[in-house]
Amino acid sequence: MIDSIPVSPNERVLYARRLARQCGAGHGHDLVPPTAEEFAAFLLTHPRALAAFSAILRRDHPSAADRLLTTGSLSPVPRLLSPREYAGLRKHLEAMDRSVLARFPEVVRAALPRRAVLSRSDTVEALLEQLESLPGDGSSPNGGPRVPALLRVMEYAGALCSGPRRAELRLWADGVAQRLGIAREALGERRFDAQEWGRAVRHGSARVRVLVQVKRVKPGCYALRTWCDEGSGLRQVSADSVMSYSASAAAREVLRVLDSLTPPAGEERPPLVEVLVDRTNLNLPIDEWEAGGPDEILPGTLGVEFPLVVHCPELLRRNRRFQSHWRSRWSRLESGKTFVVSEPMDRETLYARLVNQLDTVRVSVDVPPGPRETTVQVCLALGIPVVVWDRVRDTTTSDAVTFMADVATPELPDGVRAYRANAKASPPEFPGRPVLAWADADRPVPRLHLTEPQEST
Repeated sequence: MIDSIPVSPNERVLYARRLARQCGAGHGHDLVPPTAEEFAAFLLTHPRALAAFSAILRRDHPSAADRLLTTGSLSPVPRLLSPREYAGLRKHLEAMDRSVLARFPEVVRAALPRRAVLSRSDTVEALLEQLESLPGDGSSPNGGPRVPALLRVMEYAGALCSGPRRAELRLWADGVAQRLGIAREALGERRFDAQEWGRAVRHGSARVRVLVQVKRVKPGCYALRTWCDEGSGLRQVSADSVMSYSASAAAREVLRVLDSLTPPAGEERPPLVEVLVDRTNLNLPIDEWEAGGPDEILPGTLGVEFPLVVHCPELLRRNRRFQSHWRSRWSRLESGKTFVVSEPMDRETLYARLVNQLDTVRVSVDVPPGPRETTVQVCLALGIPVVVWDRVRDTTTSDAVTFMADVATPELPDGVRAYRANAKASPPEFPGRPVLAWADADRPVPRLHLTEPQEST
C-alpha cells in the first residue's frame, strides 16, 4: 500500500516528519527515509496516525488517501479522527453549553436510533471512544464513504447549539468529511435531518397518537372507543359502545380516524396507535388487522402503516403502590436497563428480581407460551413501562425479540413497525409477531371501566 503512493524518497521523509510531529512521536534521521514496512507499521500501531496521514495525502493524492482509509478500516487500531481533529472536537465539546451536554443521551438516540450507546459513557473520552468505533449508516452518492456515526451525532448536537457554536461545529464536520472523501450531499442529508429534529425539539412537539379501546364482544367481534391526542390532551372521537366490528371493519374505523387527523406543520412521524386492552387480550393480533376489501386498492394493515403498541391500564392500576415505580422508571427511559427473561421464571422469583430495580425500564420476554403470559402480566403489574415479546414464539428463540434487542428503548414503537413491515414483505425471513406494551407516564390515558367505559383525562 505505501509503495503504491507516487512519492519520492525525499517526499516520504517530509511526510514522515509531518506525521511524527502531528502524532507527537519522534522520527528517524532526516536523510534516511523510512521503509514502506516501517511506515505501515507506524500507521497501524499509532491510533491516530492513519487518519493524520490521510489528511496529508488528501490534497495531492486523493485516490491514495481513499485506498489508505479503506485498507486501514480492516484493522481495529486506527481511530476515525486525526490528532488535530480530535483536539478540535474536544475544544468544541468543552465550550458547549451545559444544557446541550446534558442532553447528549437524547442527541445520540436521535442521531443513531438503531444503536444503544452511551450506557457506560460517563466521560467525554469514553463517549468519543464509543462513537469513533461505530461505522457509518445511510447511503452515499455513487457508493462513496458513508457519514460516520460520530459526525452524525455532532450534527445533531449542533442543532441544539446557538448559531455561532453550530457554525463552528459544522466547519469542523466539513473538514473531517472532506478528509474522509465523503460527498457533500451525504453530509448535507444528515445535516438536514439534524435541523428537522432540532426544530421539532425546540418547538416541543409531542407525537400525535390515536388511542383505541378494544373489547372482545364475542369471537371475531369487537367494540371500539377512540380518542385522539394531538399534543393538547385527549379528544374523544367515538362514543359508540354498542356497535361491534369485525377485525376488518375495526381496521377501517381506526384508519378513518387516522385519516381525519391534521398533524402539526413539519411533523413527518406517523401517529402512534395505542391500543387499550384488558389482560386477556394482550396477544390480540390487532397489528395484523387489515382494512382491505373488494373495493380497496391497498390492504391497510394497521401495524405495518403505523407504530402500534398495547397498553393495559387494568394491570398498571391493579396495585397503586407501584404507580410511583412506573413513573420513576419512565423518567429513565433513555438510560435505563433492559432485563431479559430467556428461561421460564416463576412469579415469585420474577417479582423479587424486579420489584426494587427502578433502573430497569424494559423487559424482553423470550419464553414459551404459558410462562410468557404470566411473565408479561407480572412485569406490567410491577410498573415496567416497556415490555417486548413474541406472541407466536413456541419452543425456539424469537427472531422478533432478537431483532428488537438492537433497537434503543425510546425507538421501539418505530422498530416494531419496521419489523412488521418486513414480516409482511418477507415472512420466512421475519417469522416473529412482536408485541410491544408501552405505558407512557407523560401522556394521559382515559380512565376505563370494564363494564361501561368512561373517559377521565
